[in-house]
Amino acid sequence: MLSTTLLALGLFEPPKGADPNAPAPVTASGLPASEDPSGFRPPGDASDPVPAGTVAADPVESHAEDVAGMPVVDMDNRAGAEVPGARPNVFPDSADQQGSRLGRLLSSRGGGPGGAGGWSFDFHGYFRAPMRVGQGTRDDAERADGQGKTTFHLPLVPDDQYLGYAYTLHNPRDWAELYFSVGNQVAAGTVSIQAFNFTDSSWKESNAQFGIAQAFVTLTPKLKAKKVALLWKIGSFDNRYGAAGRYDAGELDTYLFGRTHAMGESGRLEFTLNKFVLGLEHGLGATRPDPSVYNAARFTLLNHAHASLEWRNDVEVGFHYLQAFAREEDRHGPAIDAANRNLPDGDMLVLGPELRIDWGRIGYFYTGLSWIRARRARVVGPSIEVIHSKGGGQWNFGLIDNYLEGPDSDGDGNGTSNGNGEVLSWMLQTEHSLQKIMKGDSFWGEGRDLVFKLYTMVNHVKSDDEDVDGILKVKYGADALFSALSWFGVGARYTRVQPNSRVPEQSFSAISPRLVFRTRWVTREEISVSYTRYIYNQRGCGPDPVRCVQPPSAPVPPEGYGSASDAATNSRGAPTGNSDDPMSTADNNVFMIKATMWW
Repeated sequence: MLSTTLLALGLFEPPKGADPNAPAPVTASGLPASEDPSGFRPPGDASDPVPAGTVAADPVESHAEDVAGMPVVDMDNRAGAEVPGARPNVFPDSADQQGSRLGRLLSSRGGGPGGAGGWSFDFHGYFRAPMRVGQGTRDDAERADGQGKTTFHLPLVPDDQYLGYAYTLHNPRDWAELYFSVGNQVAAGTVSIQAFNFTDSSWKESNAQFGIAQAFVTLTPKLKAKKVALLWKIGSFDNRYGAAGRYDAGELDTYLFGRTHAMGESGRLEFTLNKFVLGLEHGLGATRPDPSVYNAARFTLLNHAHASLEWRNDVEVGFHYLQAFAREEDRHGPAIDAANRNLPDGDMLVLGPELRIDWGRIGYFYTGLSWIRARRARVVGPSIEVIHSKGGGQWNFGLIDNYLEGPDSDGDGNGTSNGNGEVLSWMLQTEHSLQKIMKGDSFWGEGRDLVFKLYTMVNHVKSDDEDVDGILKVKYGADALFSALSWFGVGARYTRVQPNSRVPEQSFSAISPRLVFRTRWVTREEISVSYTRYIYNQRGCGPDPVRCVQPPSAPVPPEGYGSASDAATNSRGAPTGNSDDPMSTADNNVFMIKATMWW
């Protein structure tokens, strides 16, 4: 339908079937090379410098064909991939791999096809494999014969749940995702496999093995208008809006406007105007939530639109609008489902502006302001993942449980928001390289350097639940890495989390010195060894269960911090050194050895 409309407007020129090499090559942004306005060549072109922190890709070689006649291509540079994730941006055998240094405000630029007219295969991926060990103690009165005082277990820490406000990157869990693509210059099909809780070193947890998580087709048709480019994705995929990092979700590892989770379509048009590029994007989708009788979320529809204006790859401003709404009838279910029946229709709206600057010696800056409005949002499914929350009332890790409702801090028994409220959020991240400051763009990562980052997020909550109405949530921190040798570096990270301005006892800090090992200055792998010291305003709860550090609203079962034995059928809960206190005490000390690789 979209191609037909463009053809009628005289903008679309169909591929020339008689000449397979007729379509223009595709860039790293997924746009035809002749129409890419960036003028910047990424690591794929050895003749130009590479931005600091990226990987220098090997020269593209000719590809031998397999028995099916399909060329098997080399793996290209994935340094700028999403984290977690390495979604394909362009096929390695594209004749010209131009692209912007910017992370791009509108994510539909990723996932474009490539090739020189024929069909080729591409494979990208990312994994994070950490060994995490928390250290605790047994109460003397609880120790049985043969039991020591010091204990070791999976870390019991408040920042362990990715879909919880307190989440940080100090001790992340394991994660892997693989992307397989087949395509040419005009069309590409991509399938992804995703999972966490690796089974060989743990046990098979069905909910953690996502299997085929995404499958979509990307179209980049050649347009007659030379200064207009189109990218269209159809299927099951995610778009990411409000990522604070240069190449990823940033140091807070969340999205200010939203990461979409839907089956649908998303199209982007770009117009080149001298040194400016105007981008317009729109998408539609639908999400089916978990049908469990304990889950209030319903079938949800998604509508979103975006606009951006970029100047010389150095400055980009954008505006985002996302709306998810649920209108599904009640389903047949057992009596236990009574609490989730006859719920009113609901919706969730996210909108706001952002600014991204990536300017040589000055460094990298990202800032944005988002406004989220929820109306009877308990039925809104996980179509939008935003500021550490997935949907409105999706289980206990939606916007309602993370922001609009909280512990009954006033002791009045009133803990409901009816799914109504607003969250105003401001996010900031900066990144600076000492060598970049001194040498400018002539430095691209090959040498000793000190890189430091600053990050913060502030959230103001307005809710029908008076216990959280008007509170401020704040997170801020810093990360520094000194690359002393081509194979070795020393770094440290500090994060402060203040989940509730009215209950300072819930706040905590984490500081993590680390050693970093790699095979060369700029590479695709990283091994890190770290120790984290958690410092709590109030570690033990005492008589008031609210005035102390809190577990996430949805603890990670079966043994995550705050998990009880009834969190999963026939499963033990989190370890505790005191049988009279079912709530485990948060760890002060965590050790981690982590392997990370992207390709």
